[in-house]
Order: sequence, then structure tokens, then C-alpha cells
Amino acid sequence: MGCRLTFWHLAFPTHHYSYNGTLGQYDTMDPEHMRWIATQVQNGTALICLRGSHMSMYDDQQTYMNGLTKFILGVDAGEKKVKL
Repeated sequence: MGCRLTFWHLAFPTHHYSYNGTLGQYDTMDPEHMRWIATQVQNGTALICLRGSHMSMYDDQQTYMNGLTKFILGVDAGEKKVKL
């Protein structure tokens, strides 16, 4: 059994949450909506892999790994919001 999250309603107080997401351009969720979600939460970050789908770690390995590495190094250095 599976589900498809095509609309994520943010009616709750988003300033209490952080969001760090990786999404492929051809994923089931809208990349622009995911970018917007990252702006609505504290310290939000979104990495959109332009050649990726739901499995961007395989579809767009270069973008995914560069973004993941930059994010990990930024968090390790104490950055609250990592610019990807």
C-alpha cells in the first residue's frame, strides 16, 4: 500500500518547525511548493535536483551528493540555515 502526497497544507504554526528537504524536479511533489515550504519554517532548506525524480540520489547523483555534502558540512560548522 502506498500513498501520494500531492498537497501539503501548512495551517499549523510553521515557525516552530524546521525543514530540510531534497526533491527531484520530476518528483510527485511540486518543486516550487517545496521551495515555498522551506521559506515558511525556521532555517528551512530545499535542494531541487533538476535531473532527479523521487530517487534523486540515483537519478541526479552529482547534484544530490554535492548538496548533501554542503548541508552536512554547514550543519557541522554550526550554520543554522545552510544555503544550497
